[in-house]
Amino acid sequence: MYDSEGSNLLLGFGIVAATLGLLFLVALLSPPLPTLPPAPPCQEIRIGLPVELGRSSCWGSPSKINTDVGSWGIHEQWVYRSDYGNTKYLYFKNGYLTSWSY
Repeated sequence: MYDSEGSNLLLGFGIVAATLGLLFLVALLSPPLPTLPPAPPCQEIRIGLPVELGRSSCWGSPSKINTDVGSWGIHEQWVYRSDYGNTKYLYFKNGYLTSWSY
């Protein structure tokens, strides 16, 4: 079987088939890829969450942290900006989550 230029199509198909067969053989004989351990579950946001666990929350690391220190203690506002223009906030007082907003 030949194409319009006189090339042997069966030879071309044979090369492709041999290449695919070799790839299949390599994949068959290769050792299995190691499986990754499952990711630890993220910490749900809840009132009283310690600031140390804030970054391990489902919200992740904030884009910015605003801190206000005074005689009343330490207040932190964690700002989360998304690529879609949404902004979320976590509010900590003296090391514990007091509220959040979307």
